[in-house]
Amino acid sequence: MNEQNLTKAAQELVDTGYVVETQLVDVSSLESVEALVSKATSLGNVLQVVNTAGLSPNMASTEKILEVDLVGTVYILEEFGKVIAEGGAGIHISSMAGYMIPAFGAEIDTALSTTPASELTKLPVLHLKISLTLLMLIAFLKELINFGYRLKV
Repeated sequence: MNEQNLTKAAQELVDTGYVVETQLVDVSSLESVEALVSKATSLGNVLQVVNTAGLSPNMASTEKILEVDLVGTVYILEEFGKVIAEGGAGIHISSMAGYMIPAFGAEIDTALSTTPASELTKLPVLHLKISLTLLMLIAFLKELINFGYRLKV
């Protein structure tokens, strides 16, 4: 969330002929997302929603990554899902890092998909004493082995 970058990007779009409205949003805050939804609906029908908010392990702590990448995504989906116009669409653009973590399994997938957004970061599985970077490294090494590489430790 950088107001200077937001202002610069908006001006570049205005300079090329677009009509632009801006609003700083912290997707990890339900109130901030609700304010964005309110502003969006005040401008007319919401036909498209694009969420690109996300952090990676080299940018933030595991806790902040979970707040933005997991909880923030759910807030965006849930809140805009209430107001998006018929025929509208939404897209979430994320990094491939989420695919580098080994699969959790059906029980944990169910917990992740049914737990209220505000409670997600309290799920025990997300408090493992292992870093996301290490999980991604393990997944990467598994992929190398799957491609036939032999690792000598």
